[in-house]
Amino acid sequence: MDLLLGCHPNILTLGEFHLLPWKIQRDQQRCGCGENISNCELWKPIVKEHYNTLVNGRIHRFRNSLEQGRVLRPMELWLISFRRRLSKKRDFLIRQYGQENYQVISEAIKRSRTIKDVDFVVDASKDPYRLYWLAMSGKFSVYIIHLTKDPRAFVYSTVKRNTKDLKKTVRMSLRYRIENSIIDLVQRKVACTKSIHVRYEDLAAKPGETMRRIFRNFEIDDSNYDANDFRAHINHAVAGNDMRHQNDAITLDEKWRDKLPRMKQHLVKILTHVAAKKYGYY
Repeated sequence: MDLLLGCHPNILTLGEFHLLPWKIQRDQQRCGCGENISNCELWKPIVKEHYNTLVNGRIHRFRNSLEQGRVLRPMELWLISFRRRLSKKRDFLIRQYGQENYQVISEAIKRSRTIKDVDFVVDASKDPYRLYWLAMSGKFSVYIIHLTKDPRAFVYSTVKRNTKDLKKTVRMSLRYRIENSIIDLVQRKVACTKSIHVRYEDLAAKPGETMRRIFRNFEIDDSNYDANDFRAHINHAVAGNDMRHQNDAITLDEKWRDKLPRMKQHLVKILTHVAAKKYGYY
């Protein structure tokens, strides 16, 4: 999805942007262009100019480390769910968070405009709390793409090294329900946003058609867009799947149908039925 969006002539993809502060503190971290971030033509001057904001600021607020985030943040969920007005302190923190992100992202846009006419930026950080704070900061007009996959495929991707792990199967099934419920909650609570739900299966089976549906929903001109050309464009995505460095075509991966035991498939279906049915599964 990230690369498919980024090959649009007016869209810049930043990848999982909230990982950039963690990435620059480790050597040998590759950008989507293939270079180390420290040598990337886009990120090198941005990191140099905004190093203090990136390392000592709060852009990585909702990421505990490079490898670890948190699904459940009880206090944050309570505030999102039940507080209609922001306290002065919370309003200040959210606005500060938005401003720090805006400083770095706007610099990325400015530098990228020497290559393409950027009107939209993709942040693939996939964190609903970050989404809420950015939307509430007043610094961004937020468009939400809620990408889901069959819960059995999601669970298989996390237990494929040991498909006999019952506890992890249950835990990941519950995680599927919780994560998507939080995303739905944030979409309801954030005003003045456009959103769309996309199934991974539809995207992989019909990428061109699915991308045009997204662009139509957001009223983005797609007359010069070609989904088949997504590998030909240089991207500067921070973090992400290693497939962004490959040249493979888009194919629907359904290994879970054969490799996830039938009993586990039924268990996942029972545990995720209500949420998954809402997204067009089962």
